[in-house]
Amino acid sequence: MLEIQGTMTDRLSQITESFDLIRRFAVLHGWVPVGFRSFDVGDWQVTVNGTRDARDNIPPFHARVENMRYVGTMLMSPRGGSVLGYEHTEAEFCEAMRTALDVARE
Repeated sequence: MLEIQGTMTDRLSQITESFDLIRRFAVLHGWVPVGFRSFDVGDWQVTVNGTRDARDNIPPFHARVENMRYVGTMLMSPRGGSVLGYEHTEAEFCEAMRTALDVARE
């Protein structure tokens, strides 16, 4: 198991980049508050639990990210998390999120 390695952003009390990209995607789509929501970005399925209770084995205020093409799963909070997959799993997810944000802004 790998730890989330993404850089911390300077905004919002030092959130990891991967979680901040999920947050920005939700804001851009008007999903605030996010509640409990799933969405797909490329080969990735993202399930966010923005509630105070655990749901679907996701702790409160965490996200589970799964790659639907190969075995790659992340469980993350705003401050970090764990990766089950190969070492570039998080970087690939962040790239897919950046692309999705760019497309959504057009």
